Amino acid sequence: MNYPGGLAPTETGNIYPNGGNGNGKLGSNGNVNVGNGSNGNSKAIGAGQQGRSFGALPPPSCIGWAATIGTKHKDELIGDFVYQPPRREEKIDVVASVVKRCVERFKQNKKAFPKRIIVLRNGCAEGQFEYIMKFEIPLVKKELEELGCDAKLTVLVPNKLQDVRFVRQDAKADEKNPEQNIRPGTVVDTVVVHPKRTEFFLNSHVAIKGTARTPHYTLLRDENDMSMDTLQSMVHCLCFGHQVVTKPTSLPSPVYIAEEYAKRGRNIYAHYSKHGLDNSKSLEKIVKDKTLAWPLRNYEDMTTVLSFVATQFLKDLRVNA
Repeated sequence: MNYPGGLAPTETGNIYPNGGNGNGKLGSNGNVNVGNGSNGNSKAIGAGQQGRSFGALPPPSCIGWAATIGTKHKDELIGDFVYQPPRREEKIDVVASVVKRCVERFKQNKKAFPKRIIVLRNGCAEGQFEYIMKFEIPLVKKELEELGCDAKLTVLVPNKLQDVRFVRQDAKADEKNPEQNIRPGTVVDTVVVHPKRTEFFLNSHVAIKGTARTPHYTLLRDENDMSMDTLQSMVHCLCFGHQVVTKPTSLPSPVYIAEEYAKRGRNIYAHYSKHGLDNSKSLEKIVKDKTLAWPLRNYEDMTTVLSFVATQFLKDLRVNA
């Protein structure tokens, strides 16, 4: 066990103890830059799926994403959600289009293409790795090529829903729960990892109750040739970007925020499934040029109508802070 980059848990973090919610929504940066996160030429993208769909008439799968494409500072995480056909497994058909959209926004805001793209693909079981490497990654590379972007791609899969637990050998029964757990920043990258894949366990958070559930990370593609120490340090630093809370989250902030966007998209769909589009004056400008009726059968129309992409104000702000 070691601590990536030599960083103790208290050496980096949010500097606003209060008002994190408002600061996040206003685009403020509440982090200290320690030099191990993404730089101005890099872009981190988190993607996550909210719920798998079951039943005879299942709701669409909602994919949330968040990326460092803000206009106010280089680490500002802006996101949205998209809909795709309902699936029982953790396949995301729209990853390539999401990456394309993020790169276009990055170019628009930064006046240049990113040199490095880090994709954190959450909500993926081990059985889907072959699908990602065979289909998703080539589609992403094709979209980048069509845009004229030569950024090097790194694809990392975090997974918190696994059964491996790590405990301190020197834990004492009279200690408080957080003190009995392994320290934030603890990394395990030998013995219990896959012999042929690049994997590691990184515990970035403080477990308040029970044994810490340490996320497991699998590297599927690395064109940036990052060392394990560099990769682990980057992931650890990304866990400090949530803004609302003053402690690191268990998953990197792009992934955590993407999950919140996916949850928002699922809830919005549930609302309009119950009430329809007729009662929403806020949608008038979006649908005035189209003949749309609920339920929407075209997932692109559904995304355009219900997500933030068509709004001039919310699309450039983090709305789930």
